[in-house]
Amino acid sequence: MTAVLRLAFLLLVLSALAGCGEAQEAVPSRFKPGQAWSYTGRPGEEASRVLVLKVEVRPPHGTVVHIAVDRLSLANPRGATAAERRVTVIAHIPISEAALDASVLALLGDQHAVPPDWKRGYGRWLRGYREKAAGVYTRPLQTVIEQMAKGLDRPPATSPSPAAK
Repeated sequence: MTAVLRLAFLLLVLSALAGCGEAQEAVPSRFKPGQAWSYTGRPGEEASRVLVLKVEVRPPHGTVVHIAVDRLSLANPRGATAAERRVTVIAHIPISEAALDASVLALLGDQHAVPPDWKRGYGRWLRGYREKAAGVYTRPLQTVIEQMAKGLDRPPATSPSPAAK
């Protein structure tokens, strides 16, 4: 399983909140797909940026901004290769507009490429959301990324050997 898939799974587990209204597109928001924003990041990740993927209204959560975050440096001790042991992109994070608004610093531009696999993460999130097994982050983005980093940093669970049973 790739680091991106692990992050998507972690996202579903960490964001299990109630509510699953149907989305409303064409949302009045200062956030628009294709925008890149600087934000208050973790120490050492000052070049990291938010990429806006989609904006929608999801009752009862209100406006949800689907974002990707790139230029990260998250350790992933479970990775099989050196590339998999370093996560540089989180392809999909559903976050409340208020939480994102409190996290961003400056608009960097409005025609940025987004990760090609974000729709896969969005689709998994949407299925979980409709089943009330996934939700929307309401904390500052820096806190969300810290939670994900801590989840990645845990060693994988090991099964007891057959002899130990």
